[in-house]
Amino acid sequence: MKKLEILNENLLNIFSNIPDQIFVVLDENFNHVQVSRSLLKILNKKEKEIIGKNVNEIFTGKTLEQRLNQLNKVKKEKKSIRYESFYERRWSDVIITPVLNSRKKIINYIILSRDITSRVELDIKNQFRGEFERILLEISSQLIFSPVDKIDKEAKYALELGADFAGFSNAVVYYYQEKKEAFSKIYTWNFSITPEIITKDEFIDLQSKAANFKEVHTINANNQKEYTGKKKSLIRKDIFLVPMYLDEKLCGFILFKSKKPNISIDSDDFTLLALLAKIFAAAFERKQNKIKLEREYRVRETISKINEAIIYEKNEISLYKKICEIIINTGGYRMAWVGIAQNNKKKTVKPIAFAGHEEGYLKLVNIYWDNSERGQGPTGTAIRTGSTVVVRSYENNKNFNLWRKEAEKRGYRSNIALPINYEGKTIGSLNIYSSEEDAYDKTEIDFLREISKNLSFAVKTIRNEAIRKKTQEILDETEIRLQAAFAQASVGMLFANSEGRALKVNTRFAYFLEYTVKEMMKKGIKDVTHPDEIKNDIDLLNKMKKGEITAYSRDKKYITKKKKIVWGNTSVSLIKNKAGKPIGHLVVLVDINDKKKAEAEAAEKTAFLNSILSSASNTAFIAIDSKFLIKYANKEAERITNVSREKMLNVPVFKLQEMGGTLPADIEKTKSILGTGIDKEISFMVERPKDGKERIVDCIVSPIKNEKENKMGYLLTARDITENIKKQKEIENLTLRIINLQEEYSAVLSREVHDSLGQHVALLKLYLQSFISEIDSAVYKEDKYTEVLNLFDELAKMVSQLSRKISPVFLQKLGLKNALEEIFEKIQKKSGIMINYNIDCVEKYFIDRWNIHVYRIVQEAFTNILKHSKARKVIVSCDVDGANLLFSIKDDGIGFNLDELESKDSKRGMGLSVMKERAKLINGTLSIYSKPNEGMSIVLKIYGEKRNT
Repeated sequence: MKKLEILNENLLNIFSNIPDQIFVVLDENFNHVQVSRSLLKILNKKEKEIIGKNVNEIFTGKTLEQRLNQLNKVKKEKKSIRYESFYERRWSDVIITPVLNSRKKIINYIILSRDITSRVELDIKNQFRGEFERILLEISSQLIFSPVDKIDKEAKYALELGADFAGFSNAVVYYYQEKKEAFSKIYTWNFSITPEIITKDEFIDLQSKAANFKEVHTINANNQKEYTGKKKSLIRKDIFLVPMYLDEKLCGFILFKSKKPNISIDSDDFTLLALLAKIFAAAFERKQNKIKLEREYRVRETISKINEAIIYEKNEISLYKKICEIIINTGGYRMAWVGIAQNNKKKTVKPIAFAGHEEGYLKLVNIYWDNSERGQGPTGTAIRTGSTVVVRSYENNKNFNLWRKEAEKRGYRSNIALPINYEGKTIGSLNIYSSEEDAYDKTEIDFLREISKNLSFAVKTIRNEAIRKKTQEILDETEIRLQAAFAQASVGMLFANSEGRALKVNTRFAYFLEYTVKEMMKKGIKDVTHPDEIKNDIDLLNKMKKGEITAYSRDKKYITKKKKIVWGNTSVSLIKNKAGKPIGHLVVLVDINDKKKAEAEAAEKTAFLNSILSSASNTAFIAIDSKFLIKYANKEAERITNVSREKMLNVPVFKLQEMGGTLPADIEKTKSILGTGIDKEISFMVERPKDGKERIVDCIVSPIKNEKENKMGYLLTARDITENIKKQKEIENLTLRIINLQEEYSAVLSREVHDSLGQHVALLKLYLQSFISEIDSAVYKEDKYTEVLNLFDELAKMVSQLSRKISPVFLQKLGLKNALEEIFEKIQKKSGIMINYNIDCVEKYFIDRWNIHVYRIVQEAFTNILKHSKARKVIVSCDVDGANLLFSIKDDGIGFNLDELESKDSKRGMGLSVMKERAKLINGTLSIYSKPNEGMSIVLKIYGEKRNT
């Protein structure tokens, strides 16, 4: 008995220590008597917590129910039983054996269990893999052969099935979009946080986490860094990538997220996931091809209908409307319109036709085709550049900012602008709007460009046909008019055959040669041509026959019926039939007798003028063309320039000095004057040395113009005025001497009048008063003698005034300012003319010896005003301009012609000359400005130190 207990104990120890082996001994009431260490580990309990405890105290739920059912079955049948159990996510192979005593009564239950989780899972997975492969093939068939509208449903089911099979909790499919140059999300299963779009750079970042991207790869599960997409974020943790390929080219990928970290996927799973990726790639390609084919079919149908409209529509506006309707109804676009470029100041685009959901859009947009902001949109750019413009999305297109709000209201998301061309110029744009973003791929753009080309061709055809019809109408009308014009033309016209015989003659041709039309029809061209001209005509006609020329024109002499010689300008053109064979000549004759007569007279006048210019002994004439080349020079020009006429012809006038000439002396001054392109006569003087002496030459440059007032060149007229200047200076000196003598004589005469005549008048008054006192009162009459005394007083005043006028010696006492003011006050009282004056500066500026000249100038000016001006107001002012002084007198009188005033016969001109000479004496100049009915202005300018030096 003891040996048996020892044996049992050893067996218990052996079973308890077998790895992955669970050993349990229960008593007849299902209480635990002994357990192995492996069970304690699974239950996470100590031995004392299990021993003595019933089964229902250790297990719960379905596990307890299964264990009790099996124990009761063994208790009933009293034989061993085997079954599989699932507990704590583990599968076990369980054997329950009863222990019987000698009386066949169960005294213990021995439970042996072995962990078979790996084998069970493998069996399940193999079973599921087979089922998954069967389902995957079925789905593949559905994706490839089912209608396109069912592809999305089948694809989502396949994605869910594949993710669940591989033990993933989430999945998303991305497909590469060439238009966007990015991967777009198309299918999702429990993966809402992924970004809608993954760019190329973001994709490369994902790719860098895999060693070989053509296999299934896992991103490092320990990398917790956040991956940022366009709109949402994706945590880089437990992510598996399955690439999708078409023809060895990556077309997308699938992202799987595992249910738990560090999940392991065997090669068979990889194969199935790769198969799933291929199915997705093929299915999506089929869907894209279907959409592409449908779109291509729609566009081709659109082109076909547009081409049909182009053939039958003959009105340009109607064609535009028809095309817009076809684009909307057949092409399926949102809106289409045609805009024509306006050649106005703002360069606007005028909408001509539209179709679709326009809803007032074209009245609001205000599109231009210039370089302004409103000309940068697709329509304006297409017209301005002549190129197709595609706006794939309004969201990020800054050139569409002005129109985005109104466009989005009407459901426009993208558009294309296609230029309409005519005769090499862009005249407008066909604009097509889509409700989808990025709606135009390369193939569709090419198709739409074909529409644009066909439309441009149609516009050209329609316009050219309109021009042809208009031209034909004009030609028909012109032919009628030509018949009338030929007969009634103001020039002579004759149609002759190749032998020169007249076939058709108009009245003017016959009249010019003093024939009737009937008489002229019997003549040939040779019969009316002057003998001197026949040889030239023959030579020219022979050239026509050889094809060297087709027309010629020349002046020639004719012989009239009355044997008179007349001149006519003759134009002869070769006439050919439709086959290109010469059939005759058209002769157009213009009467130029008056012209020839005028040319003869002009030649005679030219010869006469040349003889005058050549014989001019004291004036040089040099004609210069627009490039300043000398084209004419008379004999006197040789003397003044010291260059022969032969040498100076066709030489720039500025080169004369280099040739040894003496004119012009101041090259830069002459260049400056001629270089301004003068339009009126300009005179200037140059000083030049000759034979060691200074000479003064007076030059006048005048523009030479033709009958149309176009400038042809310049005429330079030069005279040596050295002697004239000397004589003028001598006259000026003589005038100055006369003025000085006059002032000296006036001073002497003034003193004599004042001292001698004044004294005698005073003595006579005294004698008269003495004589009156001695007269008898009976004889004395007071009023008569008083009147006589008053006359003596007035005579004394007149003597005093005469003395002042002759020589105002009071200038030294009163000063110039007071003396002038006295003149102004007397004139105002005497004439009623209002005089406004401000002459405060004269006292500070003039030296004493100048005062008399200023006084005389003012005195003479007012004398002329009183005599001739009929003025009501005079303004006198004095202003200091730097070192100079301006003294002006201006009236509002009737004015005068300055040229007449300065003529030799004008008496007023003599006074003016004296005033100018007096101005020179005080280092100044005197200027007079006047026009009839515009008053008169005299300006005396006295120069300061710079002038004196």
